[in-house]
Amino acid sequence: MLQHDVIILSSPEDVHYRAVDWALRRIGLRTALHYGNCFPQDETQTVLFESHHTTYYGKERNGATVDLLSAPVVWYRRGHWPILNENLSDADKFAAKREAEMFVGGARSIAATSQRWINDPDREFVANRKPYQLDIAQRMGLVIPRTIMSNDPLEIRAFFANTTGDVILKPFHAMQWLQDQTHYVQFAKKLKFEDIEYSEDLRLTGHIFQEYVEKLYELRVFYFGGKILSFKLNTQDFSKTKTDWRISTDGSLRPEYYNYLPEKTQIAITKYMIHMGLEFGAFDFIVNAVGDYVFLECNVSGQFFFIEEWNPNIQLLSEFVRFLTSNINLTQDQQREIDRLHYLDFYHSRETGAYYNAISDLYGRPFVSRNLHQEQAQT
Repeated sequence: MLQHDVIILSSPEDVHYRAVDWALRRIGLRTALHYGNCFPQDETQTVLFESHHTTYYGKERNGATVDLLSAPVVWYRRGHWPILNENLSDADKFAAKREAEMFVGGARSIAATSQRWINDPDREFVANRKPYQLDIAQRMGLVIPRTIMSNDPLEIRAFFANTTGDVILKPFHAMQWLQDQTHYVQFAKKLKFEDIEYSEDLRLTGHIFQEYVEKLYELRVFYFGGKILSFKLNTQDFSKTKTDWRISTDGSLRPEYYNYLPEKTQIAITKYMIHMGLEFGAFDFIVNAVGDYVFLECNVSGQFFFIEEWNPNIQLLSEFVRFLTSNINLTQDQQREIDRLHYLDFYHSRETGAYYNAISDLYGRPFVSRNLHQEQAQT
């Protein structure tokens, strides 16, 4: 099996995988994609323990065999979980799914102890829990909105009654789903007391309600292994982005570098990431009229190339590749090539689209966009 410099756990149609893989190959590094979405039906994974030695490899649906312990760095770019054979009975599906996920999760834990993973999947799993995020954020010194998480109608109504302004309803997972060939995405939503006053549907599941914070603007803050990069989003300039800026897809927000993030906030972010055991995270902050930097969430595998797409003067592709390869011994020529990386060079490359579309086709089955029913859709 081939040795690799970087292994990426992702889907073949994920634009972040494609751009980073393109950049890594451009500077002369050996890369491999491990999909995982076809396991166990159309691909295999094997862990072998013998003679005080462990091997872990996968045979991809496209015919490639990837030694998952062969690279000094693994980018866990929204790694996929097993999809079972649809012909299994419901009882067998339950058992097979549990066994397959325990196997894959355990194997990835082995790999994460012997390689640099961005991020460790076990730590990501914990860090994605919204109640834990808010608790750790405020312990580390970050300001958070007044929040209730509950399915108790009485407690939720009391929270609304003690709130002077609007309340935001947020999901625990940024959900998206397909129904009747239509793609739906759930965004944050403003509510008033009368919207929930008589509803007993609140009992059906847990909910996140937060006091709405009036905004001057918002920040997208990235943590790259100790380096913090902040970008201002003028979300209040447009009616559709006042509540949730993720609804914008046309680049009108035009991000800009933000050099005023207070030192105490940067220290709190660093403490948060160290506590979580993560190397990469995408933070969302609100800046209000009194100068508070209000933490909303940290997305441990959040999107970042939209920043460079919307403002080509920001070189996030080169920043990320430099961070990703920091434990690889690169030549001076390779370092200089990193400095020249631009996301739009990848985006506008015609041959690049054909190359990666061919990779997707090699998997030989309809592509399931980020496994909508099993994986949280993150921004």
